[in-house]
Amino acid sequence: MSEKKPQGIHIKEKIVNIDEIVAVDMVDGLHHNVYHNHNGAYELMFCVDGHMVMRLRDDWIDMDAGCCMLIPPGVCHNSVTESTATHCFFIAFATHDDLDTIAERVIRLSDAALSVYKALLSELTRGYIDTSIHGHVYTLIPNKELPLGSEQLILCSLEQLIVLMLRSEHESSERRVIKTHNEYANDMVEKNYFIDNINAYIKEHLSERLSVEDIASHFGYSRSRLSTLYKQHTGIGLNKAINMEKHLKARQLLIETDYSVSEISEMLGFSSPQYFTNTFEKSTGMSPSNYARFKRTKIN
Repeated sequence: MSEKKPQGIHIKEKIVNIDEIVAVDMVDGLHHNVYHNHNGAYELMFCVDGHMVMRLRDDWIDMDAGCCMLIPPGVCHNSVTESTATHCFFIAFATHDDLDTIAERVIRLSDAALSVYKALLSELTRGYIDTSIHGHVYTLIPNKELPLGSEQLILCSLEQLIVLMLRSEHESSERRVIKTHNEYANDMVEKNYFIDNINAYIKEHLSERLSVEDIASHFGYSRSRLSTLYKQHTGIGLNKAINMEKHLKARQLLIETDYSVSEISEMLGFSSPQYFTNTFEKSTGMSPSNYARFKRTKIN
């Protein structure tokens, strides 16, 4: 009687084999890297949070949080972030496999792929890089106490991430939002002009109880849409921007005039002196009255 062979899982041929990770780059906040290419290496560009714009040859492509793109070897590209709230991850790697089916496409990562990315970053951080330094292309130097099997876990995680991208290509691949170089430049001018107009409007209405709804109504936007656009471009919320401008004016009044805290609160449109005091203290670390005494003492 012949023995029944166990039925298991056996990989006849791996879809992706990563030979080497060449470089890792992590960026927080505003960033504009040089126009470049990688000879002999793919580069995976991943927008983790916020929004980035990538230049591929002479086109500009929008990428939101959770989206990534694979750049083939030898293709010129660079990237720009427009907000301090943006976090990006770039990893260049060598492989002999053809990944053209997912190259130059914006792919939104699944939850499973995002989990793999976190595991990959965690292992890289434990074994090879120091994430306390941002905005730098990291030289991959093993730590003195490199965890057992770290190299294998890193390469396996990257291979798994690429496989999930290949799987997602048919399910959730998105159309690229492409702009010419001139269109992108014009968009940036328009965005800067738009933000400048909002900031100017805030300064002109500091004496009012100015709300996000008021500003949105003036510029013909919904509250949520204007808040999103402002934060994407500046990295701070619109409510915070209003209070920052009011507090800046309050500091000037506290130092240069004899107005009381209650009078300044009313002049700058705060709902009450207590609310003015609370927000001012959060912003400066001092109450308005203590701030005035401290600054006047230093001046004298």
